[in-house]
Order: sequence, then structure tokens, then C-alpha cells
Amino acid sequence: MGDWIKCSEQMPDLGREVLVVDEFGDHECAVYSNGNVTRGPEFFCSSGVVSPTHWQPLPAPPEEA
Repeated sequence: MGDWIKCSEQMPDLGREVLVVDEFGDHECAVYSNGNVTRGPEFFCSSGVVSPTHWQPLPAPPEEA
């Protein structure tokens, strides 16, 4: 897998699914959105909106043998 990228330094492309981790070490896949005017950028996942500290691209899917 790749290196973790701080959200404070760089965000993924809009609509891109990435692996995120929060301040508690919880991680999951989430999609980056530009959010709304009052809350700003957001990451959406199956459990709702998350506020990660870091993200990284998902690995490539496995190739057929």
C-alpha cells in the first residue's frame, strides 16, 4: 500500500474512493466530497460522514492468475 497523506496537506480528487484513518486509528473506505458551504469538505462512507486525519489511494485490484 502507499504512504498516508495528511488531509491538512492534500485532499484526494472529488468523488474518489480512498482509505481513510481518523485520530483514533479507525480506518475504512470513504468517498471524498466538497461538502457544503458551512461544513466544508467531507468524506462519506457506509457509516455516514467521517473526519479523517489521513488518507491513501486504494490498492489496485488483484489480477487474474
